[in-house]
Amino acid sequence: MISIKVKNSVKKGWEVSPIKSLVNQSGQVKNKVGLEIVKYLMVQQEIPCTITKNNNIAFKSNYISEVRTSFASIDSKKKTFWFNQIRPEMNNWTHLHLVCVHPEKIEVYQYTKEETLELCKDAKGLDHIGQEGLIAINVNTEEDYWKLDCYGKFLGDLDTTEIKIINE
Repeated sequence: MISIKVKNSVKKGWEVSPIKSLVNQSGQVKNKVGLEIVKYLMVQQEIPCTITKNNNIAFKSNYISEVRTSFASIDSKKKTFWFNQIRPEMNNWTHLHLVCVHPEKIEVYQYTKEETLELCKDAKGLDHIGQEGLIAINVNTEEDYWKLDCYGKFLGDLDTTEIKIINE
């Protein structure tokens, strides 16, 4: 018999989360989760919207939102959220929704393009190396998570027990 030691497939801090199986999914799957959550919260607030084929959210009020989703990276003291490939120079969106996925809850923040640029300047907005015009936002619960609410609007939250995962 051969024994092979491998790392636990569940990331640290997610062991008891009802959505732990989503943490190791692809970026496309995680973004789909974010799109569905933003749509759900908007419908709850009676704001009609649809998910476009470009993976944005279109609203009847004539604006388009980019959605970026980040699952918390957890160490002993803090949770870190990394939102990747925000494109402030593109003209096809007017708003940004950041979806922060914690093991126990999901929070959504909404920003106009102007608020997005201000947040990027203050919340470790980093240019992607070699990709001009793309920005990443990095925040953590110990230092600067409060900035998410400071520059935009807290849209709502959802307990992770309210999410049903269907395996294909």
